[in-house]
Amino acid sequence: MLENAKDFLNRLGPLNETLWGLPIWVVLVSAIAVGLLTVVFKLVLRSILGKLAINSGLASKPLKYLELIIKSISTFTLIVLSINIVLKFFNVPPQAASVVAKLTTIVLFLQVGQVLEIVLNPAIGKWLEGATNVPRSAHTLVFFVTRFVIWIVICLLLLDNLGINVSALIAGLGVGGLAVALAVQNILGDLFCSLSIVLDRPFEVGDFIVVGDLKGEVERIGIKSTRIRSLSGEQIVISNSELTQGRIQNFKRMEQRRVAFKLGVTYQTPSEKLKQIPEMIKNAVDSIKDTRFDRAHFLEFGDSSLNFEVVFFVLKSDFNFYADIHHELNLKLYEKFETEGIEFAYPTRTIYNINE
Repeated sequence: MLENAKDFLNRLGPLNETLWGLPIWVVLVSAIAVGLLTVVFKLVLRSILGKLAINSGLASKPLKYLELIIKSISTFTLIVLSINIVLKFFNVPPQAASVVAKLTTIVLFLQVGQVLEIVLNPAIGKWLEGATNVPRSAHTLVFFVTRFVIWIVICLLLLDNLGINVSALIAGLGVGGLAVALAVQNILGDLFCSLSIVLDRPFEVGDFIVVGDLKGEVERIGIKSTRIRSLSGEQIVISNSELTQGRIQNFKRMEQRRVAFKLGVTYQTPSEKLKQIPEMIKNAVDSIKDTRFDRAHFLEFGDSSLNFEVVFFVLKSDFNFYADIHHELNLKLYEKFETEGIEFAYPTRTIYNINE
């Protein structure tokens, strides 16, 4: 039996020569085994994807993630895994085993990075789902930063597993990063402020905001700056860092507008009429749609008038709507006071002649 085996090996001729420390015929058999095993892996994965596709209507989110993960597995990854399995049955030289081990480590880490992207991207997309009015450039920034962090971590871990000392590399990156950060600190500041606006959402496109002495409607939120259309028509470009450092008044999110104003009547107004004025004001406010009366009080004795303070609410935030409401209320009060013989006060001065 042994002689027959030796005779068979002798007949192989050149195939009996060694390659990478193994007979060539062993290498060929291993290659065929790797190819067959890769085909088997592909068929198994395709079968799993087929079953997931059949149940796609009932599949839960974890199963959908599983489908995406399976689709991300490349043929090269399957080949590397097949090589590892096949080489378990042979006594491989240490150098070849080391090369295969390093190749396997690289492939597995790259695959882990792809899986993290598949899992995190939908989560981040759902997180930004509410920010529908934020421009796509800001969304892209969030995804870019996420991918950058993922692959930086993957690369550092990969280098560490390959036996490379990453401590010096991290220190070098830290010094270099500090130098770059100092050189472009203003640009980086605006980039992170843009990210802050996206996540915190103090305003959105279409909101009417006031920042310091600037006021207008937000037209575009960019990566470096935000564009605002002012009431007088010109476009104001303001950096995102300046926006996030200042106090922002967002009138678009105001559910209702509180209106407080004063009106004065003359000192010659009879006390009975003074008592009726709050009720007159209340009736005038209540007669106007989308308003809510709060109070009206005889507040103070002015220099030349008896002053009333009026507070009411306009139940819509639009400024033009508020202006129309106040316009209508002023007309109603003027007509009512004119009918009742109540005079509005204005600054007057009475001069007495002491010689008379």
